[in-house]
Amino acid sequence: MTNELTDDVLDEVVGEVAESMVFSYAEPSPTPLDKSASDLCWSRIDLIAPASGSMVVVANADTAAAMFDALWAGEVPSTDEAVEGFMDELANAIGGQVLARIDPEAPARLGLPIAGRGPLPHGQGQSLRVYELEGAGLLGIAYTPH
Repeated sequence: MTNELTDDVLDEVVGEVAESMVFSYAEPSPTPLDKSASDLCWSRIDLIAPASGSMVVVANADTAAAMFDALWAGEVPSTDEAVEGFMDELANAIGGQVLARIDPEAPARLGLPIAGRGPLPHGQGQSLRVYELEGAGLLGIAYTPH
């Protein structure tokens, strides 16, 4: 079993997590996502084992709020703090599922997610894969192996 994150694994995981958390179909998109935009909402999480690296889940603020609203069906106000918490949960779900797919026999070990706003943190996003979420917008997943 290789301890590498492939596009096929990421595509499968993002599709399943998008469907279960935000009730949206996700497919890879050729549309770029500007990593330096000031209106981004992101969450960075360390993947510890069985793969080692960092992952950032990123969307523009409107898309992040739309995903939050889809999850809570409008019953919880989409404050900045609540949306950032949601992005942390999304990063945790995607990161955990990715690690489980990379090696189903090994325990998945993740760091704590850290949410932020604005451009992606320095050094993140060298390999940014973008997904179109039906009815919500673009979601990016950046992975940097260690």
